[in-house]
Amino acid sequence: MALELEGRIARKFAPQTGTSARGAWSKQEFIFEYFERPEDRYCDRVLLSIMNERIDTFDIHEGDEVKIGFGHNVREWNGKWYNEMRVYRLEKISHAPQSEPEPAEAPQPATAPIIEQPKTEEEDDLPF
Repeated sequence: MALELEGRIARKFAPQTGTSARGAWSKQEFIFEYFERPEDRYCDRVLLSIMNERIDTFDIHEGDEVKIGFGHNVREWNGKWYNEMRVYRLEKISHAPQSEPEPAEAPQPATAPIIEQPKTEEEDDLPF
């Protein structure tokens, strides 16, 4: 059963690679945030993964607004069961806003230090 949701990429983890009995594999995991209903105050989060050649095809970034289709599966390994949710379809709604580099401060002209001359008795402006 495939599910389809709209939301955003909240966090993207480092890709993982390895070799299994079927050959080399690569996996990209990310946290997907979505609202069950538009009026909800708090979002739901789910860990999703993209496998092999789809990693480059989908090209996701943190903050991207996306519409995804994913399926879930459970598998056993060494007596333990693991849920896995894999993305099969991904459509970008909007890209993450790119932060603009802050303008560099203009260099200040070098100024010579001000050297104050000692005052003489005649120039002393104290009343006593």
